[in-house]
Amino acid sequence: MKYSPLLLLPLCLLTACSQTSSTPQPERTPQASKVQLGTSTATTPVPKTDAGWVKRNELLTNNAANFDGELIFIGDSITQGWEGAGKKAWEDHFAKRGALNLGISGDRTQHVIWRLANGNLSGIKPSKTGKRVAVFMIGTNNTGQGGNAPQTNTASEIADGVIACVQTYHELEPDSKILLLGVFPRGEAPGEIRETIKALNAEASSVANGADIRYLDISDKFLAPNGYITKAIMPDFLHLSSQGYEIWASAIEPTLKEMLH
Repeated sequence: MKYSPLLLLPLCLLTACSQTSSTPQPERTPQASKVQLGTSTATTPVPKTDAGWVKRNELLTNNAANFDGELIFIGDSITQGWEGAGKKAWEDHFAKRGALNLGISGDRTQHVIWRLANGNLSGIKPSKTGKRVAVFMIGTNNTGQGGNAPQTNTASEIADGVIACVQTYHELEPDSKILLLGVFPRGEAPGEIRETIKALNAEASSVANGADIRYLDISDKFLAPNGYITKAIMPDFLHLSSQGYEIWASAIEPTLKEMLH
């Protein structure tokens, strides 16, 4: 299927309707209403222009062409890292199902919104098994903490950006389920950045409807009992080690099995 960039860039997003399930669902905050694009930098779709990003984006679009597997991972460098430190965990847990990596290092919500609407999904096919889950983990770069990231968004702005990513994908791939992961904790010790992440996760989780869009926070899996992050799991207190990726894969496995059942 092909999507026109001219039509999709100002995309009007639809929020997935809540569905009734025979399995009791935990109480949730009211489902997020449609996010209006352009309300902040986090919700304004825009591509990057550096050569590395352009090349990576083209590679992902090519990789997605004719993809008919069950799993799609969408995000930033932490998602792209399944191809590096996470390669073994990827092979052990996801490759057999047919899995696609749509992660680009340095991406923020606005870049993911643009990518989804302008090419990354254009050649994708329905899953050959009739089942598919897209796993989102995006938003940490919007905090502006560390690296060359001068533009900082508020927790609410980032949450809107995360919701817009989910809603954009759901609009384009309505037959796919979505697993939104809470942004992973970062920084060696508890502090301001952790509180920002907790706040944006709480707001972004409202996009879940308990049916085809689910939310899962596995933050505690990466933390020591005292709340610190060790270098064994995140060498730079942000990006995951091979051990960290195995923790990630194992933590979401039960939910993925349930959603792909």
